[in-house]
Amino acid sequence: MIWILLLILPILGLGASFAYSAFIYEPEYSSFMIFKLKDDGDETSAVDGSEIKNTLPQILKSRAFKDRVLDDLEDVTSEQFDACKITLKGEETLDLFSLSVTGPNNEIVYRVLNSSVKNIPAIGRYVFGLISLEHVEESGMATVASNQMGLKTIVMYGLGGGLAVDAIILLIYAFTYETIRREEDLKKNLNVHCLASVPAIRFKRRNREVDHSMHIFNELVPYSFTESIRKISGRIDRDSKKYGRKTILVTSSVPGEGKSTISVNLAMSLAKRDYKVLVIDCDFRNPSTSKVIGFDTSTIPSIMEAVDGHIPVSDIIQHFDEWGLDMIFTGITLDNPMATIYGENFRKFIANIQEMYDYVILDTPPSAMLTDASNFAQFADGIVYVVRYDAVPVKTIREGMSSIALSRKPIYGCVINGVENANIAYNTNYYGKSYDK
Repeated sequence: MIWILLLILPILGLGASFAYSAFIYEPEYSSFMIFKLKDDGDETSAVDGSEIKNTLPQILKSRAFKDRVLDDLEDVTSEQFDACKITLKGEETLDLFSLSVTGPNNEIVYRVLNSSVKNIPAIGRYVFGLISLEHVEESGMATVASNQMGLKTIVMYGLGGGLAVDAIILLIYAFTYETIRREEDLKKNLNVHCLASVPAIRFKRRNREVDHSMHIFNELVPYSFTESIRKISGRIDRDSKKYGRKTILVTSSVPGEGKSTISVNLAMSLAKRDYKVLVIDCDFRNPSTSKVIGFDTSTIPSIMEAVDGHIPVSDIIQHFDEWGLDMIFTGITLDNPMATIYGENFRKFIANIQEMYDYVILDTPPSAMLTDASNFAQFADGIVYVVRYDAVPVKTIREGMSSIALSRKPIYGCVINGVENANIAYNTNYYGKSYDK
């Protein structure tokens, strides 16, 4: 998401720059005159430049000077004069001075400049005595704005501003955005055990005849992925035998972390150990376990028909003989599944299912966004928490784990999913892909 924002900001800056130039920008014109001050009593002697340089700017800001210029320029208003900025610069060694006037109207700017030069000797005689100005150079009336914004300037300011904001955001992001990238990060930030790191797998080709399903029975999936899933199932099987657990809830903090992929593959790996395993898609808002195996659920009965007793449980159990695995798909989406979960019929349904299998895997919604996962935890014996590699802020993960911890059910540990740059023995032709919620 942040990368989209970083891309959009320069575009917005460019748009803002064009809008400024079209609706807000006001041109400013500048005229100047370079002159030399001389004592009228002796035309060959230069006036003390240091005294002039220190005192004349104060005279140019005085009320008396303003009144004299306005008297000279009868059609120029006080507001128009105030809109003009009068600046004096001097070179002490040469006794040369540059008087410049800048304002929004080029004609008034030039007239104020000439009137100022005309009236400096009259105002200055009270301070310096009789002086005269020897004109050295003048710019004339400006025809082009001194702050003119051409296309190049507009683009430069717009993109430059956007990129500057990008740089600030990246700095803030680098110092504040903390994610999980290593097993040590789990221990340091969350004080939780890491079951395994699962590598990121992607297909390079889009051939419809090729199985893109991301599971351990797909021959195109690298061995490293299969091995990481085997590692997870081995640890869970060991703990489950030790503590008598059989119903495992799999969740994550936010959508897109791959918990459905982990749920199905964990079930497949346990089934390979000759256990009778069932996966239940418990995400009634956004069911997606069927996507992991590429199964069309449009014609199967809804789980609610079995929960309400309209059809036998066996009618909603889909058996996949090639994997030795059973799955139950929702077959329906619910906006408020909590009413169903707390119903007595659902409790009896889950209890009946648990008697039929060695392991039951519950694939639930994200715990940091909804309370569904913590509510489903009442049926579970243990929890597997999936964390996407370098994707979710630690703060969000902590919130999700705190929510699920309210169930007081033990957490087997975390799975770091989608690890980039892992040491993977890729198939030379294809890369796998995960279907994440």
